[in-house]
Amino acid sequence: MGEQVLVVPREILFCNEDTAFQGFREENAYPYLQMIAENSLFLPRDDVEEDPSYKQIIPYAVVSYVPPAGSERWFLMKRKKGGGEKRLHDLYSLGVGGHINPVDDHIDDGIVERALLRELEEELSVPQERKVDPIGLLNDDSNPVGSVHFGMVFKISIKKEAVSVREVEQLEGSFVAIDDLGEKINEMETWSRLICEGLKVLG
Repeated sequence: MGEQVLVVPREILFCNEDTAFQGFREENAYPYLQMIAENSLFLPRDDVEEDPSYKQIIPYAVVSYVPPAGSERWFLMKRKKGGGEKRLHDLYSLGVGGHINPVDDHIDDGIVERALLRELEEELSVPQERKVDPIGLLNDDSNPVGSVHFGMVFKISIKKEAVSVREVEQLEGSFVAIDDLGEKINEMETWSRLICEGLKVLG
């Protein structure tokens, strides 16, 4: 039957096109989590990949570590040529995330976080002592891929700088001080760049 993904009709997610913001918006995500719980459904991915009347909900997280002395550091990954999505090869990404599937259990206001943690465990080895906070929303209708996706952005804060990539043939990664992210901005995938610009972490 093919992959099923969680979607919300655009007309519900955005009451009208005037509310269809662009870029990263730092705001309370809980009303959106509730909206998703009440108005989402699973549809075949093949049916919605080119249909902007539905937005595929994508949990997307940055992994943060603050050393005892020094500035905050984010885990920065580079997508290698062994990865499946050719459009992302050799680009840097701050985000871990992906589509929400029926395996992520019943639809409620916790399904986005459950899907996020599943993706996190698939891609990275991260200490269990962690804090997970929704920090904002991502929307980019400037291209065909962005026009069918909507990002729920989380920050995963850890107390030990002990993160490693599981899919070593697809990804490589290391912690980078926020102040140094600007050096990679032109090589970042779109969503990571929008988060940096939205949070003004580039100075």
